[in-house]
Amino acid sequence: MGTLHADSAYTGQMQEQTIADYCMSNQVHDKGYRNKPLTDEQKANNTIQQNQK
Repeated sequence: MGTLHADSAYTGQMQEQTIADYCMSNQVHDKGYRNKPLTDEQKANNTIQQNQK
């Protein structure tokens, strides 16, 4: 089983399905949106994922 490390450009339902189709572990960073910033937990997860690359 592979792991996909990617930035927030690779988020979304279609990408998640593709990652699952290839039996990969999804380590794509979370993305903040206008008027809906990342939570502290999401920020921490992004930092952990970046350090694992």
